[in-house]
Amino acid sequence: MTDILFSHLLIIFLCLPVLLRPFAGTLAQYQSRRDTFSIIPLIALGVCILSIIAFSLELSNLILLLFCLIVFLLNLNRFISFCTQMQRDYFTVFFKIFSLLLFVILLLITVLLLVFRPSPLPAIKAEQQKTLYYGSSSRGFFTRKTFFDPITAIKTEYMPESSLLTPENKLPTVLYIPDLFTNTSDALEQLLLLSEQGYRVISFDFYPSDITYINPLWDTAVFRSFAQRVLLINNPSFFDENLTRFQDNKEREIFAALSILQSENLTPFYIIAEGFAVEGAKRIQNRFPQSVKGIFIAKEKITPFYSEQSGMAQLNKTKPLELFTAGLGNKEIRETLYTADNTAQRVHEFLSVLEDK
Repeated sequence: MTDILFSHLLIIFLCLPVLLRPFAGTLAQYQSRRDTFSIIPLIALGVCILSIIAFSLELSNLILLLFCLIVFLLNLNRFISFCTQMQRDYFTVFFKIFSLLLFVILLLITVLLLVFRPSPLPAIKAEQQKTLYYGSSSRGFFTRKTFFDPITAIKTEYMPESSLLTPENKLPTVLYIPDLFTNTSDALEQLLLLSEQGYRVISFDFYPSDITYINPLWDTAVFRSFAQRVLLINNPSFFDENLTRFQDNKEREIFAALSILQSENLTPFYIIAEGFAVEGAKRIQNRFPQSVKGIFIAKEKITPFYSEQSGMAQLNKTKPLELFTAGLGNKEIRETLYTADNTAQRVHEFLSVLEDK
């Protein structure tokens, strides 16, 4: 079971007694006077918000957020009465009917989330470590030292377990910058598999204020990848109109990563690029050939969804519900997605040739 699925089930578990309490006999009679259960919707809503902050916004936790909000509003009067120690009358017929309706909807949501649940990670012999940075692409990025430093970049580093016995600087370094529509978590399995092959794999997620894609709100870590996927489905021409600007932004992100890696003596390195990051990676290699040893294009097509090759970020494993709602529920397409090639193995074969030269 993945962490995000566990959080979803926890939220569902919190909502169940709230919706069933009007039908619980003697409990319902007691709760009608002092409704202690009315505080649970607020707890469920808080857990849902924390889940979105932790895992970023996606369709599954957006559905649960809206559901928890409706349950909270339904119980708001009883919550206020509980806080002010006022007694309430018995549950009204309207309250019971609406609670029953929400209970049925909750069952349907549960089935939906279980059917389209994310795939758990396989057992992989690799380690990962995160480093947080603050700053901007114009001023540079610096390791975050205090709680009040805004997080504008996240570096995730993966190394094989065998690296404990091997000097780290002998491991080939591979840089991965996610495309617009995804983040590092969507490529986690492939990054770990590649690291297991004997590479030091480093991924960066950048969210500085001076690299703008949509607007300052939707460009934050919580919203950006989801907002981009929604835009792609509903307004694909937006990306054609802003193609050059987005490619320039990815070039700036790769240059920022290059600067950080140079300061940590982790150059030269290889780059894995896909989507909008491909052109930026090529430009950086032309500008700094001594630092970039080679580029592997995981997926050149600019779409996070179905294509001939799955790329590093595989939404069919991390966000299958979004693929289904995007119109990729066709059985033939689903089978193609789930039998997609192992991108990490393709990267390893490509880099092995370059390393042998």
